[in-house]
Amino acid sequence: LIEPAGNRQWSFAHALLRETLQDTAKIEKSWHRWHNACAEVLQNRVDVAPERLGEHFLAAGRYQEFLEPFLRAADYLRFASDYDGSRARLLRAANALKAMNTPRDSRPWADIRWRWAICARVRGDFGSAFRQARRVRDMAEKTGEQVLLSRALLELGRSIDTVQGAELAIPYFLEAAEAARNCGAPEMLVNCLNALARAYRSVSDFARSRAICEQAIKSCDPEQYPMMYGTALLSLARLEVFA
Repeated sequence: LIEPAGNRQWSFAHALLRETLQDTAKIEKSWHRWHNACAEVLQNRVDVAPERLGEHFLAAGRYQEFLEPFLRAADYLRFASDYDGSRARLLRAANALKAMNTPRDSRPWADIRWRWAICARVRGDFGSAFRQARRVRDMAEKTGEQVLLSRALLELGRSIDTVQGAELAIPYFLEAAEAARNCGAPEMLVNCLNALARAYRSVSDFARSRAICEQAIKSCDPEQYPMMYGTALLSLARLEVFA
């Protein structure tokens, strides 16, 4: 009935058996309980796909916990340049929020929207990128959530930089950096400063670009944020070449 798959794993020998057990659990009202047991076992393991944990949380009715694993999976795939995979996880989470009648101006929706905006921008879907980033910005301005505001403005600036040019993007990057400072988010601040330094370099304002690069380097802990620290150093190196 079951077959060992190595590394303390196993699989069903027949798909019909899996379906029968699942149907029985639903009929006997133990479906939620079994998914909850699975979630309890898996949530502290590092070798489990995050979206699998999210699915167990959903099926168990633990609606306050399902979103984080899906967002974690989406972030991992985006960092690996798998933007289609990232958007698939975001879409799954969005459909779950929709089924739960979660208000569209809530924080869970905003957390999905700004991630979607990044994927859309990188894929060249600027209409979607602008639309989602603006909705996050509008929500952040209403609620005063500075981290969300910074993320939305940064994404708007990046899309404007690509579509309309760096000069028009600079005000967005400046405002994004200010919002990041206001909420004490060093990682977000360095992201904004790196984007701003690149924009100033693009319009040949090398003095301001150098000052922003140096500010980013000073604001970034190289051990805690090695990638962003490296980006700031690279920006400074490129500036030396152009200037």
